Amino acid sequence: MELDTYSPPTFSAKTFNCPHCGELSEHAWDEIHHNEQDYTSKALDSKRVSTLSDPDYSDQNHVISISRCQNCNLYSLWRYSSLIYPTKMINES
Repeated sequence: MELDTYSPPTFSAKTFNCPHCGELSEHAWDEIHHNEQDYTSKALDSKRVSTLSDPDYSDQNHVISISRCQNCNLYSLWRYSSLIYPTKMINES
């Protein structure tokens, strides 16, 4: 990976360097919701992503967002707009 092409993991971005494999690749997004009965999952659309990016956003049913690297197929977990897993990226020592 070249440093001049590094794009850090960014919430809702379609392309960034994967925190697992380190490659610059596209990421598919999904989100998980829950209510008192069950958990559901649905794909993020652009309107929903911009709402979740808002720091004042507070949807009590929203639990977590998931991005899946199209290169290594590993998942990253996001709580609102913060990356929570993996906690250490591949390019960190």
